Amino acid sequence: RSAPGQRSSRRVVGGRSAEEHGHGACGGIAVDACAGSPGHQIGAVVTVDVAGGEGTAEAGIGGPFAGNASLAGPIPLQISGGEPTLHPDLGQAVKIARKMGYASITIDTNGYLFHDFLNQVSPEVLDFISFSLDGASERSNDALRGEGSFKRCVAGIAAAVDRGFDVSLIYTVSRVNINEIEAIPTLLKKLKIKRFFIQVIGLRGQSAAGKASEWQVSCEGWKAVIPGLAQR
Repeated sequence: RSAPGQRSSRRVVGGRSAEEHGHGACGGIAVDACAGSPGHQIGAVVTVDVAGGEGTAEAGIGGPFAGNASLAGPIPLQISGGEPTLHPDLGQAVKIARKMGYASITIDTNGYLFHDFLNQVSPEVLDFISFSLDGASERSNDALRGEGSFKRCVAGIAAAVDRGFDVSLIYTVSRVNINEIEAIPTLLKKLKIKRFFIQVIGLRGQSAAGKASEWQVSCEGWKAVIPGLAQR
């Protein structure tokens, strides 16, 4: 996930605003097995690095599934990015994955839901759509994710819920937005969120050298806020 200052989160999510996806991205979809340790479930992560691409769904986005059939079966599948809904054949890929027998399928999205994605799939083939917000208000979220992103994401969540999809929410905690996390439980109820994930921000590249104190939440700050919120 990318945002101002080239920050990223430790969990692979599709969390960039539309403006942050550059033009001319090469077509490419990678399927990786997430090896589980004893007592932990093995999963597969599909990373979509494309805003389109050549070929059909079977030859293009469907190819990695067909070429990695050994990953299918009773394990969860998470399709991430970049923003996976930028690919026009994502819906077909989800249907292919469902036929392969994955235990569950989740799409990570910034909420823009390009290519009329909700009309490409149904709740019967897609288990969860996981949306990303980095603030409980338009002011804080848009400062991190771009102007208009809060409204677009909330509208996407409402549209998905209205069509019967189960939705989850990802909140990346930083020093910029940790003060708003107390308002999240109310927002979750309002938006009818089924699952909620809190993740810590990770800094990469130049931002890691001089910006860590501006973004990173200290261990003490995390312990003071997050455990109590999780209990709610």
